[in-house]
Parts: sequence; structure tokens; C-alpha cells
Amino acid sequence: MAPTVYGRWLGPVLAGSGGLLTAVAAAETWVRVVGPYPVTVPFVAGLVTCLPFAVLLVGGGYRLGRGDLSVERYPRIAGWTAAGAAFFGGFFLLVAWFFFEELWNVVGVVRWGALVGVGGGFLIGLTNARSIDRAVTAERAEVRAEEAEERRELLEYLNALLRHEVLNSVTAIDGHASILESAVDNGSDLQDRVGVIRRQTNGLTRVIEDVRFLLDVTDGKRDLEPVDLGYILRDEVERLRDRHAAAEVDLDLSDETTVRADDLVRRLFANLLENAVEHNDSEPPRVSVTARCDGDSLTVDVADNGPGLPEDVRENVLRPSVDLRADHGLGLVIVDRLAKRYGGRMEIAETGPDGTVITVALPRSEKQATTESTAIGERSLTD
Repeated sequence: MAPTVYGRWLGPVLAGSGGLLTAVAAAETWVRVVGPYPVTVPFVAGLVTCLPFAVLLVGGGYRLGRGDLSVERYPRIAGWTAAGAAFFGGFFLLVAWFFFEELWNVVGVVRWGALVGVGGGFLIGLTNARSIDRAVTAERAEVRAEEAEERRELLEYLNALLRHEVLNSVTAIDGHASILESAVDNGSDLQDRVGVIRRQTNGLTRVIEDVRFLLDVTDGKRDLEPVDLGYILRDEVERLRDRHAAAEVDLDLSDETTVRADDLVRRLFANLLENAVEHNDSEPPRVSVTARCDGDSLTVDVADNGPGLPEDVRENVLRPSVDLRADHGLGLVIVDRLAKRYGGRMEIAETGPDGTVITVALPRSEKQATTESTAIGERSLTD
């Protein structure tokens, strides 16, 4: 019989059995109190000792389908319950048959044996089933831990491969293309083709770096400390102005800008600011960065005057995909993952034809950033 079938009837049958045997015990008590049969010490002792098993059957049967026990263990519980009923019930049936003559004495002995047998078998089966469930859970946890370790080792290998093999090869290609570009005549078809090579290698470099940062975020390692986010935002805004001279960038910071983060927090806002300009076709492109204290969080709004996120991109922008349509790449994916790494959040507050507002909220630090921790903003993220 399938475990799901046991799951439908086992609990009600056990609860019903406990209720029926309890009703028999109540009828026995009533007959002895008002009828011709005396209330003896053995009867009272038997009644008291079997009542816990009746409560166990009624309560356990009721809760069986509402607990966290795996339904796959129900056949085992049913088997132990049936075995207990058969052994104790059969044994005391023989005892009552051969050693007792009065009907109510026979009923009392059989009822006691049935309750103890069914209740005891159910208790043994339930205990055994829970032990198996705990063992299976522990085994699965061990397997998951081993799989997590294997994934961690694979991520480390992929990170090293991207860093030392692929990125170095791309850098070499770009270097040779740069030399070739300076050696050919301006305006020639060959120079245009070299320019395509350089643009493609630069794009591939950005994708490799994005994937590496995703791998760094996924490895689960966290060593957070107080970081002056204001220092990093000012520095990234200046870098953005250097790369995009035509862009108008405003920065408004609160007095308290210390958050709990690590050296990857720079990448979070570098990607966010770059996206705000790179996908902005307005003339001129404008970006506004505002940081404000909001309770225990420091909330940073990055607003642009671009065309907004397309609906299909908006729905899937936080899901890593090999489909990099609309040139959004992995930028917002990295922002979201890093915000969660620090116990914060990222959300698309607004988006439309008048622009997009991305909000990042990070937990504030109880301590101000020291000179050493502020220097996180100056660390190289490509080592």
C-alpha cells in the first residue's frame, strides 16, 4: 500500500481506536459504579495504567498528519502498531479466556491488553520513524555540505581560470591590437577592423570581470567591517566624470555614511553608475546620486534621465542569464547580489520614459570607519 494511502487513514484509525477503547473503559466504570460489579483495586489500577495509552492514541493519531514526520514512515508506524495489538491483545485475550469467567472481567482484561498493545506499538513505531527521519535529515545535510564544498572548489577553479588564463589572453589580444592600431593609417579599413577587435576585447574583459565578481559574491565568504561609503561614492563619481565627460553627475551625501561592507562594495556602485550613463541616450545624460540615513540603513538613490528599462528586461534584470540583450549584462545582478551580501537590498524604485531610479539600502555601521577601513576604497579589485 502506498505511503500516501497510509497518510490518509492511519491517523484517523489510530485516533478512532483510542477513542473507542476509551469509551469501553468509561462504560466499564459506569457499570461497576451503578451495577452489580464491584470497583476493585485491580480494576482501578488497570484503568489508570491504560489511560495514558488512550491519550497517546487519540492525540498522536490526530497530530500524525499535521506534524513534520515524513509520510514514508507511516507504513512502519502501522506495522509496529499492528504487531503490538496482535501480541498484547492476543496474549491477554488468552489470559481472559482461561483465567476469568465473569464477562466484565474478560472485557476489562482484553480492553487493557488492546490499549497497551496498540498504544505501545504506536509509540515504538513513532519513535523509530522519528529516529529514521533524523538520520535521513542528517545524511542529506552531510550530502548537501559535500556538494557545497565541491561547488566552492569549482567556483575557486573557475575564478582562477578566468583570472589567470582567459583574462590574460584577452589582455594580450588587446595589447597587440593597440600596437597594430597605431601602426596602420588613420581612416583605413584595417584600422576600423582593429577598432572592432579592441571594442570586443574590452567588452569581453568587462564580462569576465563581472563573472569573477559574481563568483566572489557566491563563495559565501564574509569579512565585513566599517566602510566610509561617502569616500567611495565621491571617488566613483569622479571616475564616472573622467570616463564620460559629457555626463552631468550630481552627488548629495548625508553626514553619516559608514556602512558594514568589504572591498566589493566599490564594484556595487561602479556598476550602478556605469549603467546609469552607458544605457542613457539623452543629451546630456544626467545622473543624480543621493545618500540619506534611513533608520538603521543608509539608502542610496541613483537616478538617471534615460529611456527606462524595457518591460521584458525589468522582469528578469536580477536573474543571471546568458542572454545579454539590451546590453544590461550582469551589472544589476552584481548590485543585487552584493546588497544581499551586506544584509541590504536593491530595488528598482522607478523606471519609465523619464528615467530610472535604483535604490540600494545598506545596514549602517555602529562604528565610524577608521583610516585603515576607509582605505578599502583604494584597494585594487583586480588582484
